[in-house]
Amino acid sequence: MRDALLNLIRSEPPAGDSLFNQIALQIYQYQLENNPPYRQFCLLGRKSIQTINRWEDIPPLPVTAFKSVDIACRPIQEATHLFHSSGTLRVLPGHGKSRHY
Repeated sequence: MRDALLNLIRSEPPAGDSLFNQIALQIYQYQLENNPPYRQFCLLGRKSIQTINRWEDIPPLPVTAFKSVDIACRPIQEATHLFHSSGTLRVLPGHGKSRHY
């Protein structure tokens, strides 16, 4: 999947919408299978790999999710980098900066 995405980014001339859609749906399926908080969010909204046919229909997580739970496809203990948001918008009490692994 990684190689397919990199090839899409580097393609000359730019790849068509069909290939982009195909790779986006593969990434969406990977996220559903490996990211429990995202899977729960999608299933609550009745969004699954069976109900999504176009990349435009893939549900984005709200920003507040990154402040309240760890959003990752692998155990966070395996993360080699951790990035924090600037924390300028504090929506939830006790949850300042969002974390990105």
